[in-house]
Amino acid sequence: MQFDFASDDSYQRYLDNQHPFVDLDYVPGDLELINSDFTANDASRFELRQKAGEMFADMAWHFWHDFSGDRLSITSAYRSA
Repeated sequence: MQFDFASDDSYQRYLDNQHPFVDLDYVPGDLELINSDFTANDASRFELRQKAGEMFADMAWHFWHDFSGDRLSITSAYRSA
């Protein structure tokens, strides 16, 4: 398995003072609107990277299913700054 701790679009990159972004204008190329009917607010207003959005939608469904119809609320997702 290969890990990428250097490029800005890496899923494995850990950002801290020792690992800053190289390109401060970087925006992920795979941002998508969140597709979930199981949130308390309008999830489709928010964007996440494709894999994160899929995982969030799955988590929201499980939360809804396991907690008698309670829904997650999104207050923040991907931010460019």
